[in-house]
Amino acid sequence: MKSESWYVRFAWVWFVLLTASVLPLALISFIDPSTATSTWERFGYDMPTVIAGDASATEYVDFISHWASTGTIGLDLFGLAIAVTAFRRGEKWAWLVFWYWPVMFLTHFFTYQSSFRYAQLVWLAITVAALLATYQKAWNRPPVAPEVPAVT
Repeated sequence: MKSESWYVRFAWVWFVLLTASVLPLALISFIDPSTATSTWERFGYDMPTVIAGDASATEYVDFISHWASTGTIGLDLFGLAIAVTAFRRGEKWAWLVFWYWPVMFLTHFFTYQSSFRYAQLVWLAITVAALLATYQKAWNRPPVAPEVPAVT
């Protein structure tokens, strides 16, 4: 049996790094929702002054920031778990699920207004390359027969 290339064996690491890189941002946003404003500005959206000066609007932005960051933390932890287990083993369902990443990066490219949108193309290319490199591993893998306990 031919051994796998290094890039096939370690493609799962890209997804670990990807999910792990988002976790600090989500944690910071959860702990201090006011950081959401500076994050939005980095992506090309200025906080309207009408919101910044209104206490109820600021409270709403804090709520949305908490809500989005808890969802992001949870989804990143799921992604991390899938990367180090099922995707690493080459399971088809995990390979299909991870097509979420290129779709998300492509969506970000079309929705971001700042120059950061071009970074999305780099991440899009890397995730597509990691998925294409692991295609054979996921789709040509022999099925694993369940273990049947011996009857005694």
